Amino acid sequence: AERILAGSGNRRSGVLGVLVQNSARVELVLQVPPGAFHPAPRVHSSVLLFEPREKTLVDGDLHPWFVRVVKAAFAQRRKKVRNALLALVGRDHAGLLDRSLAEAGIDGNDRPERIELDQFAELARLARK
Repeated sequence: AERILAGSGNRRSGVLGVLVQNSARVELVLQVPPGAFHPAPRVHSSVLLFEPREKTLVDGDLHPWFVRVVKAAFAQRRKKVRNALLALVGRDHAGLLDRSLAEAGIDGNDRPERIELDQFAELARLARK
């Protein structure tokens, strides 16, 4: 639940949260203590409400590119986003990647968890070209 709810800037942000937030608004409804279950687990549980968006930010033929970019960015969490995305585009396209990052308003030295949803969408649009 924490990963799904985590927005950009949150170190718990990741692939699952970014992909879900593209298609739904998510809200924490209830925390459920371990004692509510038998046998009791060692963790607290959460109930989330998923409200589908009328229009997703990324859909159609752009969606597969969006998924590839997001997965590549988070594939090695401790890497800077530029270095993580180099694995997707290859070192011989580093200049194109740098231009795309700049065009999307992304600092290549940032970690992927700092990238906004709309910036990932813009990177996907640029990658599709």
